Parts: sequence; C-alpha cells; structure tokens
Amino acid sequence: MSSTITHWELTSGRFYNCKETIIQIEKHLLYDSMRSKKTNIRNFKRYLTFLNDLHMDKYKCSYEYFEYNEPTCIVCSKIKDDIKNIFSKKRGKLFKLDETPWHDVNYQLQGIYLEVDCDYNIQELMICIECNSNLKSDKEQAYTILYRFWKKSIFPLIRSILREE
Repeated sequence: MSSTITHWELTSGRFYNCKETIIQIEKHLLYDSMRSKKTNIRNFKRYLTFLNDLHMDKYKCSYEYFEYNEPTCIVCSKIKDDIKNIFSKKRGKLFKLDETPWHDVNYQLQGIYLEVDCDYNIQELMICIECNSNLKSDKEQAYTILYRFWKKSIFPLIRSILREE
C-alpha cells in the first residue's frame, strides 16, 4: 500500500483550477501491528496533527475525503442486524473536526471536515445503532472513522478550497 496523501488546492472563480501535491507520510506516523497499543495511539495523534497542519489560514475549508463501499458498520466493521443509514441520499456525510458537532457546511467559516461518501447504487454508508449511541459527538465519530482507515493504511484525498482575495 502507498503511504502518500494526495492534497488538492482548489480555486473557484471564472476558471476552475486544481493544484495537486502528493505528500509522503513518514514511517513513524503509520500504524504498525508490532508496536504496543500505547505507541500506536501516540502515532495516531501525531498523524492527526499532520492532517490538521495541511489546513492553513489561506484555505476556506479542507475536506478529508474517503469512499466506503462495504456492507458493514463504518465504525466497528461488523455486520449487524441493527444498522441504519447515517446520511442523506443526496450527498456524503460531513463531520466537522473541531469541538462542536456540525451537521451542515457553512461556507462562511473555515474548518476541517471529514467527508465519507459511497456508491449510492450499491451500498449506503451504514453505522450500527450500538456504535451510534456510544459515540457522543460528530468529532468523536470522525476520529473513530479516521482511526479505522489509518489502521488499514487507507489515507484520505484532501481537498482544500483557497480563500478568494
């Protein structure tokens, strides 16, 4: 698996511009099953800091984008009977990665969002009721989902929208 992150800088305006940068993830930021749980948690926190540092003041919003097309719960990856859809059918689910839960994007505020999408024709993004009730906020849910992808060495496509000057 590749240990790189693709970062797009998008500008809006009369012409659509996209600048793509591929960023190498250092080995000490990756999950390793041979390490202790405590070391892996410390490395995950460093990985989160690395992701947060990609969002600078010049960006209006940054989206950490994943696609998920498995018929299992996105948090615990188990097939359960009590599964429900966690987002509207028109778009993916957005989680704001800060202290307050945020359900819709407000383009006036800068921020970092976790965006999880799926193939609508095949599978809907699902979470089991047990996981949904155990997680208290969108932020906690987002970090749990990020941890799950990080553990599998699946890294996000990060899209950052530049501020219009």
